Amino acid sequence: MSKYRIFFCSVLILFFFSQDVFPQYSNGIYVKYRDQRRVEIYNHDLNSYFHNSHFRINQKINDSNKIKPDSSFIFLKQKYATKPPKVNDCVYFNPLDSYIENYSVELDRKSYFYLNKCYESPSSEVRIILPYSLRMYIDTSEITLIPGQLELVLDSNFKAPLDEYLQPFYFRKFEVSNAEYREFVSYVKDSIARTILYEAGQAQFGNTKSGLGSDRLKTNIMYLNWEIKIPWDSEILDSSGLYLQENERFYRRREINPERLNYRKFIDDSTTINIYPDTLSWTDDFHYSFNEPFTNCYFWHPAYGDYPVVGITYWQALAYLDWRTKRHQKLLDEKGINWIVTYDLPTEIEWDFASTSEMIDKQTTLFTNNYGFLTDQTWVCDLKLKSNAISIIEKSDSAQKLSYITKRKDQLFDLLKRQVKFDGNYVIDVAIFTHTVKIIRKKEKNVLVLQNQDDLGICYLGGNVSEWLKNSYSEQWGPIFELRQNLLSTFEEEDVKLLAQIEAYYDKGNDKNGKLVRGANWYDERFSNRFGKNTEGAQTKLFVNPDSAYCTLGFRYVVHFEPK
Repeated sequence: MSKYRIFFCSVLILFFFSQDVFPQYSNGIYVKYRDQRRVEIYNHDLNSYFHNSHFRINQKINDSNKIKPDSSFIFLKQKYATKPPKVNDCVYFNPLDSYIENYSVELDRKSYFYLNKCYESPSSEVRIILPYSLRMYIDTSEITLIPGQLELVLDSNFKAPLDEYLQPFYFRKFEVSNAEYREFVSYVKDSIARTILYEAGQAQFGNTKSGLGSDRLKTNIMYLNWEIKIPWDSEILDSSGLYLQENERFYRRREINPERLNYRKFIDDSTTINIYPDTLSWTDDFHYSFNEPFTNCYFWHPAYGDYPVVGITYWQALAYLDWRTKRHQKLLDEKGINWIVTYDLPTEIEWDFASTSEMIDKQTTLFTNNYGFLTDQTWVCDLKLKSNAISIIEKSDSAQKLSYITKRKDQLFDLLKRQVKFDGNYVIDVAIFTHTVKIIRKKEKNVLVLQNQDDLGICYLGGNVSEWLKNSYSEQWGPIFELRQNLLSTFEEEDVKLLAQIEAYYDKGNDKNGKLVRGANWYDERFSNRFGKNTEGAQTKLFVNPDSAYCTLGFRYVVHFEPK
């Protein structure tokens, strides 16, 4: 009897491997080819409302140029052959290092790649996953709309910039904290005070030398002396407007006027950015909440030093990163380390890498078999940053004796996100507002908090505070979203029409000149666990006016290195 069972099982196995199928690895974008066959896409849809956004490629693959890097790709491999200096509290990603095998061509002296990592199935087929973050970087003229087909069909010569996808980078594990940002504020405050004293005739606070300005032309540049202690009770500073006027002071204490805390990227540049956080966002964003204590204490009090800084605009975040860049570069130059460092906000590509990568055999691995389950495939921008976005309604009872305030929530949002939210329970993760930026796994016992730390040690991509990214609506999301809507309009089926209406409805909340904001926050909390990651939280997004500041919005950074 056992012999027959073995024979029967063997026949089933041989039958399976002989079929033109491939395993359900994920809901990614699959390209399949064998020999010179035409490339086809296989989409494995998940049980989700919005996982219908797929690319399709029509292209013939020539085995002779399979994984045949061009000279530019080889140059990049040589350029980053040596790992750059370590950056504390960061995870290093190097797509060049063995994770992306690609086709590449040279066009207009730029380098591009066609496809990323190849998977070989037991039936000798090769599947190629395209990152969903490609949708923000592909020229819409290279996409063909086929009526009645949900996939966006990429032309056979579609291009994606090689430098965007293959540049190694460090990704910060934690959001920027109040203590870190206060250090920046202190630097700006001290530099302004020293400048005022030097320009008032106190020569010991600096000197002027000839050098190159931001326009690369010779100019006189002021160099401040940071060794001398600042006399904060100086009459020069008191009369300079650096402090608040006496009638504006709290208990007559001499305090810095936040409006004077302006940062200039170049010493001779007239463009300035006020870098003090909007502490009033705690009350402006939540009118019917008692958030005054956070307005008064959250940013400056030492007890909140390890909590994420909030009330930061896009431009303030860039100013902070410019300061971090210069400070780090100075240290590298002093030590004779031949690297050029740049701190920046993450891009959609870098966020995609960080939110989908996994630790396999103690190695950070990109585009794993779980990629399609972890990446953001949705076209819905439904992130909530403040309660005042909800309709507040004042009503009275029938006798006109009792007045009360109620609110009407977004019913569609409530329906679609009911399974990932604990609506009204803001303390289910043991914090009404923000958490500390670091999650210490040995000490933390709340399972919902632990969902926001993955096996790479990256914390709160899907919670705590939402975060600024570099991508823009007008240049990178608007064109592809319009194409998506045009594609859905070719359908007559009711389900697709409804899908188009839902996506268009939530697109109204995007600022058409806005910057991308990703990740859930302490107000709009979303909890899920897929392969150890809070994907529902990390995938949520919205495009926000770069001049806006919210008490639910902060930032983190990436670090790029270039060899000198």
